[in-house]
Amino acid sequence: MSKSSRNLDSPEKHEEGLVRFPYGASGDPELEDKMLSAFSECYQLWCERHRKYGRLNISKFGEYGCLVRASDKLERLINSRHVDCADESVEDSWKDLLNYAAMALLCRRGQWPTS
Repeated sequence: MSKSSRNLDSPEKHEEGLVRFPYGASGDPELEDKMLSAFSECYQLWCERHRKYGRLNISKFGEYGCLVRASDKLERLINSRHVDCADESVEDSWKDLLNYAAMALLCRRGQWPTS
């Protein structure tokens, strides 16, 4: 998102329910751009995984399933200090961890589809 497309005065709620905060709302616009970039990378990976696995792998076990998967990612990250995991990068594990947290929030709110 470009700096010029952001509302500079106050948060703006969109019909999708998304809120766009003013640029610089954190007091650190440079870091905001980096955070948004990282969130975008996480979302891109979530899209890839979602196309591959679909909704049911989450809806089957809901919030608890997200917790278990997040725990697996944490263990992978802890072990990656000692062992190289060739099947998944450390960065992808961090991105997956963020995505599991977001999916758990949706499950908790009753917003994750059950079918």
